[in-house]
Amino acid sequence: MGLKMVIETWTKRDRKGIYSTEVDINIVGDFIVACSYCHIPCSGIYRFWYKTSNGQLCLIQVDQPTLDDLMDELLTKYCEQDKYMELPLFIRQYNESVYWADVDACYTGSRIDKTDFVQMLLMMMQLPNNTTHIIQLLQSLMALVKEADLYQQDFFVLDD
Repeated sequence: MGLKMVIETWTKRDRKGIYSTEVDINIVGDFIVACSYCHIPCSGIYRFWYKTSNGQLCLIQVDQPTLDDLMDELLTKYCEQDKYMELPLFIRQYNESVYWADVDACYTGSRIDKTDFVQMLLMMMQLPNNTTHIIQLLQSLMALVKEADLYQQDFFVLDD
């Protein structure tokens, strides 16, 4: 049982047109920190999930600035050492605004590589000055991706 069960309407767009679909979501982790100025997550949300056997999305959501700061810290560290290509693909895609991070990315999420994502989480866990909030976020994402792997399910991200 998650933190919150919701039914959302997601809009899909393809060559045939625009249509909506209802999505059953079990939010198992909510790590959204609202903007201190406007008190909403105005800079966006990342949503990570896998689909259960009954079609429900088992999902964790986090505000974009929290995760962006961690990715930016790794980017700075690795670029200063001329080791950009050693970064996980997920971070390079974020930096280059391609695939899942492309402005025209899929409206219903993009499949991401679980092994690559775990590598990124492990690197983030080694960063200095991680707060309790960050540690809990990284541990929860690690548990979610391992659960998806256990159930042999694909893992997705949506830049919302």
